[in-house]
Amino acid sequence: MTNSPTTTPSSPILQEYRDQERLLKLFAKKLGSLLSELIDHSGIRIHSIGLRPDLIKSEASLRTKLEKENSKYSTLGDITDIVGIRVITFFEEDVDVIGDLIQREFNIDRGNSVDKRKQLEVDQFGYLSLHFIISLSEERCKLGEYESFKTLKAEIQVRSVLQHAWAEIEHDIGYKPGSSLPPELKRSFSRIAGLLEIADLEFSRIRNAITVYEKGIGTSIATNPATVEINVLSLKEYVLNNDLVRALDQEISTICQLPLAEQPDGTLIEQQVLDLNFLGLLTIFDLNSELEKSCTEVVGLATLRADPTFKSTVGENLNPFILRGLSLSWFGFLLAARKGLSYIERYLHHQNDDDRVINPSLALMLHNWHEKVIKKH
Repeated sequence: MTNSPTTTPSSPILQEYRDQERLLKLFAKKLGSLLSELIDHSGIRIHSIGLRPDLIKSEASLRTKLEKENSKYSTLGDITDIVGIRVITFFEEDVDVIGDLIQREFNIDRGNSVDKRKQLEVDQFGYLSLHFIISLSEERCKLGEYESFKTLKAEIQVRSVLQHAWAEIEHDIGYKPGSSLPPELKRSFSRIAGLLEIADLEFSRIRNAITVYEKGIGTSIATNPATVEINVLSLKEYVLNNDLVRALDQEISTICQLPLAEQPDGTLIEQQVLDLNFLGLLTIFDLNSELEKSCTEVVGLATLRADPTFKSTVGENLNPFILRGLSLSWFGFLLAARKGLSYIERYLHHQNDDDRVINPSLALMLHNWHEKVIKKH
């Protein structure tokens, strides 16, 4: 039996592929970079943008496609997924946001683009993804760097990270909706797909709730701080906008002759939440009340940061700047030091998750320095 003309090594479509391979790979790179720039500029945070491993569909994969569907294609241009890019969002609702951006920035082949989400019946669960077949706009093709790509098309798939997880596992197992599987296995696939869809919606709901919380936390701190528990979001707001913390940070920066960072460090904020809770401070009101009574001692203890022996005792490279909100870390040391040497050691153990031996010299140094501060003031 002889191969059909479409699938032989001398097939016109395969020869077109070989002739245009270099151009197609360059197009894939340019399109990936362009899409990344457009998404970055829009301010949308995504998980990833992925190209094919070899930038374009391999010749072997193309040959297989032609063997299966050889009556559909007359030229290479009829095959719209030679170049493929996948955009993975963190949240399901951002799939449509990215989709809107793609429709604004590119020419869309409506006949070959498809929203897989709309192909499922209301009582079905399964593969969810947004597929666009695009080409560059006429305006963009007027630019020299894109001119050679004006006749080329590409497929851009957009889906959430959970939708992507489903698609990858489905592909790895080799399952397709409608496949001849036992009913109990089909039902298992549907349950998993349904759970992932619910999880997608819940993650979006949580993100939106956090946004609402962030918008209102400043007002809550100002009007009723006793009701605001100390957490990462409330403490970050407090560090950024509390006049007392800002003044203490600036004073420590001046004493140490180091620049003050503009924004808080997320890791430091997370640690400070744990520290303050360990010390029994649970609300912003608790924190602010104690801090107002301790300003002089905080600054006095923080001068240890500028002492030459401190760096050698800590045994680590210290930041060449003062972190925004660092005054609260020294405030924590102060509260621990007030309770004596043994409590300072407990506090340092807490900071190290009790899984490392603390440097006893550091505990003693904090204790002695605090004694000096008390005598001085």
